[in-house]
Parts: sequence; structure tokens; C-alpha cells
Amino acid sequence: MKGNSSELRFLEPTARAFAEAFRDNPPLNGPVYLVGHGELADTIVRDAANEGVSVIAHADIPPMEVLKQARVLLFTETRGEQLGDLLLACLDLQQVRIFAPKSDWHMSRKPLFIVSIPKAGTHLAYEFARALGYAAGIQIPDFPKPGTWYCIEYSNSHTVARDFFIDSVRRAPFGNRHHPVTQSPVLFVYRHPLDILVSEAHYYHREGKTVFAGYFSGEDFEHRVRQLVDDEWLLGSLRQRVGGFLPWLNFPNVIPVAFEELVGGAGGGSARAQLKSIWAIQLKLQADGITKDIAAQVFNQNSATFREGRIGGYLSQLPSNLIDELADRCADVLSGFGYTVRGDSLIPSRVAEFQSRPLRYSAKDFNEMPLTVEQDFMGCNLVRYARRFYAVPLSAGVIALDECAPQQLARLPSATTLAELKSVLLIGRKAYDLQLAQLNHTGLELHSNTANNVSLAYWMESEEPCLFDAYKGFNLVAWKGRYFALRQSVGTINLAQNLQTLLTLYTPDAILMARDVDTLMDDIDGISTAVRLTNNVNGNIAGLQAQLDDCARSIQTQSEQLQLQNVYDMARLYGEKIEGSLQALSLQIEDSVVKGLQHTLTSIIQQHVYDMSRLYGEKIEGSLQGLSLQIEDSVVKSLQNTLTSIIQQHAGLQGEVHKQEERIMDLNNKLNIRNASFLSRLFRRKP
Repeated sequence: MKGNSSELRFLEPTARAFAEAFRDNPPLNGPVYLVGHGELADTIVRDAANEGVSVIAHADIPPMEVLKQARVLLFTETRGEQLGDLLLACLDLQQVRIFAPKSDWHMSRKPLFIVSIPKAGTHLAYEFARALGYAAGIQIPDFPKPGTWYCIEYSNSHTVARDFFIDSVRRAPFGNRHHPVTQSPVLFVYRHPLDILVSEAHYYHREGKTVFAGYFSGEDFEHRVRQLVDDEWLLGSLRQRVGGFLPWLNFPNVIPVAFEELVGGAGGGSARAQLKSIWAIQLKLQADGITKDIAAQVFNQNSATFREGRIGGYLSQLPSNLIDELADRCADVLSGFGYTVRGDSLIPSRVAEFQSRPLRYSAKDFNEMPLTVEQDFMGCNLVRYARRFYAVPLSAGVIALDECAPQQLARLPSATTLAELKSVLLIGRKAYDLQLAQLNHTGLELHSNTANNVSLAYWMESEEPCLFDAYKGFNLVAWKGRYFALRQSVGTINLAQNLQTLLTLYTPDAILMARDVDTLMDDIDGISTAVRLTNNVNGNIAGLQAQLDDCARSIQTQSEQLQLQNVYDMARLYGEKIEGSLQALSLQIEDSVVKGLQHTLTSIIQQHVYDMSRLYGEKIEGSLQGLSLQIEDSVVKSLQNTLTSIIQQHAGLQGEVHKQEERIMDLNNKLNIRNASFLSRLFRRKP
């Protein structure tokens, strides 16, 4: 197919999810680019290299001439707004596969609102939302579900801007600021005003199609056209009817899309323009899918209001003079949407502007602000707060729910919807739950007895799959004795293959299978026994894993304590041994000291003997001098030798005393060092 047949796929923001995507969808030809930085980006590049895939990383979005070379493009930005801007930079890329993380702006995490001008392709918009994977919610509840499309008001999407922003604001509490439309995307479908006029003239007079069909009773096509151009009393003029939707173009959360873009070749348009338009909307809504597969599901000729669904019909069905007249009278409306009446192209001129305009949502969230939505219902004010409704007795006076403790809020009657809260106040919670259970049981019985299951009996035995319904983003298919729910966002699924092979190619949440429709829908709702058992098992596994983790941490703590106790016991044992050694060493030191003292005493005695000897020696020497004449020289020499020997012995003893004193000091120092080292190790290891 010519034009854009690209694919957009969103993953969990983990390297493992990207690795599995690579494994399931290996890149073929052309380079793989990654835009982003940080741990996730680095891990993706490294894992891809391990798989033999070269990824060229860029911290920021590269120039368009570089991007156009890519066949696979990876983003790692996880913030919705920033990711949206990066994706929109890929608007002009073709034949590319983009993988990005699921952000808070992903289509599965926000509702979608649809606004359309009557006869401008309303059911085309509905089919398009379904093809993107949105479930049909239609009438907005108190709290809309993500991944679901709704009308902004009531059950039709023809919301004139003035009606909503002026009339509804005047009637709604707090100026309707809590309405979720400002924080959600809005798909606005418009069409050439003259084609709208032709479609109205062919439709409004048909019995049963509109409540005001009788207003055009008996009028032919030409008169109906004239009446619709200038009607002042019931429907308003063409300029008023179409111009009332012009303000939607100016809101930053609105995605304007022309019928002429979206209808494609089947409606007289361009397949290339259709693919470009769908690709732009995918990028903005962050919606998964292959663009050409989505395009194949959009144009539905079985719609209840489908007539022809072609563009430019006014050129052949309206008189030339009327076309010129309307070109003048509706010039501001025509130019506002970007249309001309006789241009070369039927595609409005503002398409490129709207396609390249980024989405922006309001940053103000009023869900966490208490808001009184109804006063004095059965003696209570009904207050919207934290995605619930509370009944606050008037006797409580003025209280701020956002300042109440959880146990205080729990004492107030509350419910998830305003209707449920009113029912609880009227009949009580137990009676309400019982009545609701009985009604649900009756509804299930009625559903199981419908002819739908009978009509599917043939398809249950057929080799050809039958698409018989759509439910909450799934296509419901009967085939080979089973019912299948195929997630629409996955894109085209080839059923012409072995069932076991088919189930291994897709994740369990992409293809659901059951023996009957009721069980299949329960699986989608997550309330079937199998799903609940699976969830319980997963919950139990998670609980057991948490317990195992706690046990592991406890065992590790006990092991560490045991190791510390062993260290302490060993330290104490070594301490006792060292203490015994110290005692033995002390005894040795004491013996050494005693011996030293003995030597010291001996030295003192010897010193005393020496001193006495010297004293007596001096006396003897004097006597010898006096008796020198009488004593022989040999005797004198003998005494002198004796005195010299005594003096030498004294000097030797004095040196030995000094050596013993130094040895005692050295032993004391070594002992002090060992004691200090042991005590330091002992106190450091003690638990």
C-alpha cells in the first residue's frame, strides 16, 4: 500500500520489555535509532548489541534527514507530554516501526471524548475509535474509564461548544470545572458545510430517523435544501448549525480531523491522506497499531445513518448559483475550517496545521477537591471527593472532607456513583446490594437465552472465523468450536494457523479463549473464576515471595549475629589464653626482677665491701708506709694486686646491674604494647 504503513507499539518501561519486542519483531533493513538517555537507554543499547543488533543512540531527537533513514525507532521517555512531543516529530516518517514506553498519556490510561457535527461522519468517528482499541462507553459516568470513548454530554456526540461551555457550566456545580474533558483528548470530526447540507436534505425528512421529520413533510429535495439554509425557527441556519462547532478548533486538547481525511479511498478521498491522518492521531493519542490495519476498519457502510459517505457531493447536487451564494454567506465558517467551494483539492487547507499541533491537557485536577453536587438530599449534602460520593449530614455543619481522617470518612455513607449513593440512602446498603445481585442474576439469565448464541452455532463449527461483536477493546470471534476475544490494539491477527502456535505468539491478555460468550466476557471483565483464581494465585505467589524475602533477610541477620557471636567467643578464648600467657610471662618477669634485685644487692654488698676495702686499704696503705721499712717488698706488691682485683670486680658488677635494668625496661614496654593491641581487637569485635 502506498503511503504510511507504519507501526506504533508501546511497552512497559523496562529493558526486558524492549528486549522481548526485539526478539519478537527483529529489525529487517535499515538502521535502528534510539532517542533518549539514562539507565534504560544504556541497557537497551547493550542488550541489543548482545543480540547482534546495532542501535544508534541520540540523546535528543535528531534532524528529520536522519530520522527518515530509520526503519526502527526507539524512545525511552516515560513522561506523557514530553513523549508526545517526541512522537509528533515523527509525523512525516513512513514505513517505520516505533517502540516507546507506556506513559500516563497512553490511550489505555485516558478516556477519549468524541465531538462531531451532525451529518459530518459521526459513525465514522465511532468506527475509528473502535479500530484504535477504545471501548464504547457513550454516555459519560461520574468517573469515566480509561481506554473508553464517551460523548461529552448525554448520549450523542453533537455537542455545540456554546451549549457545553455556557449553558452546562451555568447549570453545573462549581462551573463544571470537574468535568474530565479538560484532562482528556477530544476527537472532533468536521466536514465541508455544503456536503453537510446535502446530507441533511437527504436524511432529516425520513420517517423514524429524526423526531422532527414531519417538519419537512411534503417538501422535495430542493425545498428542503432552501429551508435548511435559512431556517430561523427550529434548526437555525446552516451557518449557525455548523458555525456553532468552530470554537472546538481552538482548544489545545482537541484533535480536529476532517471527514475528507478520514474517509479514505472508499469514500472518494485519498488513501494517502487517510493514512497520514490516522498516523498523526496515533502519535497524539499514543495508540498502538499498524496504521494500514486501522485504516481498513474505519469505513463502515453498515452504519444505521450511512447514506453515501462520499466527499464533494455538493458540487453535483447543489445549483451553481446556490454554491456561490453560500460561499459568500458562510465565508467565515468555510475559512474557519479551511474549506473553499471550488478549489482544486477537497481536503481542507488547515489539515497540516491541525496534524502538527501538539496536545496539551489542563494541569488542574479537581478530583481531590471536595465538591457539593447536590444539597439537602434526605438531610444530607452529597459531596464528590477522591473519586467517591459522600453523604454529609446537614447536622454536621460545614466540614472539609479533605481534612477528615480516614476513620471519619469511613463513617459517612459513600459510593462510587451518585445514583448508587442515593439508592443507599433510600433503602440502605444491604438492601441495595441484595437488589443489585438479583438484577445481575436476572440479566445473566436473559443474556444466556438470547438468540445470539443460537445464531453463532453455525460459526462454531465452521473453519471460517466469524467476527460477531466488539467489547471493551476486544473483537469477539467464533471459530472452531470456541469463542475468542482478540485485543484490537494488537492489530491484525492471522487465525489461519495452528491454535497452539497462535497462542504462543501473543501474550495471554492479547487473546482470550472460552467455550461460551458469557465466560469470555467475564474473562474480559476480570470477574471469571479462572481470572480471579489466576489473580489470587499471582497474589499468593507475590505474598509468598515477600515472606521468602523476609525469611532470607531474617536468616541473613541471624547468620550475621551468629558470626559475630563466634568472633566474640573466639576472642574471649584467645583472651583467656593470652591472659594465661601474660600470667606466665609475669612470673618470668618477676623471677627476672628478683634475680636482678639479687644481683643488685650483691652489687651493693660488693660495693660496700669495696668501699670498706678501699677504706681499710688506705689505712693499710698508711700503715704500710709506716711499716714500709719493716715489710718486704713482696708483701707490699701482693696487697696492691689484691686491691686492684677488688676494684676491677666492682666495675664489672656495676655494668651488669645496668644491663639488667635495661632488660627489665624493655620487657615492660613489650608487655604494654601487647596488652594494648589485644584490648583493641577484643573491643572492636565484640557484638
